[in-house]
Amino acid sequence: MAFLTRMPRILCIESATDVLSIAICDEHQNLSIQESKERYAHAARITQLIDSCTKEAGITIDTLDAIAVSIGPGSYTSLRVGLSTAKGLAYAVKKPLLAIDTLAITAAGALTQTDTADTLIFPMIDARRMEVYGAQYDMHLNQLQPPRAMIMDAHSLDDLLAQYKQVLLCGNGTPKLRELYQQQPKVHFGPDHNHAQYMRGLAVKAWRGQHFADVAYTEPFYLKAPNITTPKKVL
Repeated sequence: MAFLTRMPRILCIESATDVLSIAICDEHQNLSIQESKERYAHAARITQLIDSCTKEAGITIDTLDAIAVSIGPGSYTSLRVGLSTAKGLAYAVKKPLLAIDTLAITAAGALTQTDTADTLIFPMIDARRMEVYGAQYDMHLNQLQPPRAMIMDAHSLDDLLAQYKQVLLCGNGTPKLRELYQQQPKVHFGPDHNHAQYMRGLAVKAWRGQHFADVAYTEPFYLKAPNITTPKKVL
């Protein structure tokens, strides 16, 4: 398709965790970035941040080439907010929807903090207690292990530390591991939050490869079923 030969401009939405962030990028840089660290406010803040981003970049939604959204794993409610907004915009302005793996975004952010060869990137999203949703990537963002739920302990990284010169932990699941591994010289810690500013390369690659998500039927990737309980009847 002829339009794929020019430089795209993509709206990126990252809402998988407590930090809500929005970016508008082209192939070479982020044109604008906005974020909110206000907890439980994604639904109230997301359209405001998108509006601020478009104004800062000097463009309008209808001139974008695609809408990219972090698809999970992550918080059930936060993912729904991000995806429903992305779907609504993509449908309204008739632009492709790009669904970007949340852990790949986390890994992309960690790459900005290391250039050490033979490093394993281990992004993780906080689950409950010592459980995380994690995946593994090499320095070229090739996925070595797909996302899965795992319980972390002081020996969880033993095999990886025997194979790699360095293991780089990142994402909001890492704070719970600092006490376990802060004395291990081969374990390093990257960004502990996701951010839309790290979506650029992944979004442009998906756009050029025409890896477009179905606006009607795409659902968040929860990895595990959401923990929803039925309210008890009040007698």
